[in-house]
Amino acid sequence: MNLSHCIKPNTLIDTNYRLDFSMPEMHAHHTVELNYMREGLLDYEYTDANGNTVTVPLAAGQFIVFKPYVPHHILKIHMPSRLCILELYISQKSPDFISFLLTLDYVRRLPTTVNLLNSFNDAFIMTDNRKVEKVLSDLLILLHDKTHNRADEFFEANYELLLKSLLIEISQCKKNEIWKPGNKHIQNAVAFMRANYNRNIAFRTIAEHVGVSPAYLQKIFKQTYGETVMGVLTRYRLEKAHSLLTHTNIPVSMVANRIGYRKLHSFSSIFKKYYSQSPLDFRNAQKTKTFNYSLYYGTETIHDDESYPRA
Repeated sequence: MNLSHCIKPNTLIDTNYRLDFSMPEMHAHHTVELNYMREGLLDYEYTDANGNTVTVPLAAGQFIVFKPYVPHHILKIHMPSRLCILELYISQKSPDFISFLLTLDYVRRLPTTVNLLNSFNDAFIMTDNRKVEKVLSDLLILLHDKTHNRADEFFEANYELLLKSLLIEISQCKKNEIWKPGNKHIQNAVAFMRANYNRNIAFRTIAEHVGVSPAYLQKIFKQTYGETVMGVLTRYRLEKAHSLLTHTNIPVSMVANRIGYRKLHSFSSIFKKYYSQSPLDFRNAQKTKTFNYSLYYGTETIHDDESYPRA
């Protein structure tokens, strides 16, 4: 079954929320809604199946997923925030979105995904310890090109791959959260890197902060991520650079400095190795930095955010 024919994007928004933003009333959708916190801190409030009101904080690098028809809203913005919001729906009759996913052969071959879907009641929140943000960024660019008549023969194939990648990355985030020896050390190391990625921190500094030997920390990171500690830090830094180059007009040298690189040449070299483009070429390829994609009842309405405040 071709997922791109069955699972459609209803909304994909990537935008800023200021401190004075207000959403007093809860709302619900027929879609599955994923809210990814790129920057900032805010509180979500939702009503669970038992009628209880639940409040959960969402910080940078975390995401929350709401099941269809779960009432929810942004309760409070604690600091200027940037959210990427994705809503997906199924284009054929089915009891619900989750039941539909569980019928797919692709999903049934992934035990962690099946367990995650079966335990999905109203909402779940996770820390992005994989590449969820990167998949969402790629999906945003793909849909932008489609809505601006720049889609090509590979659109459906790429859309299908990104849907599968998103499901895999979320499932692997869940798997990485499952307790295992060293898990607490990994979480502490990742939290330290996320808080200090803009500084020139060394591998030994991270290990000292966590309180374990560098060799042990390296071992458990490779077991969990398949990458070295510094590899995980580099990936996180470059994803932040991706966002800054896409959504701001600050100089490339300043982007490098903001993510912890003091030498522009070093940043440019590793960025090109990761994204196959220089930072400047990548920025020039992003024709529209921020937009809201909405598809309701078969009618597309695109809102290019011309007034988005540049840094």
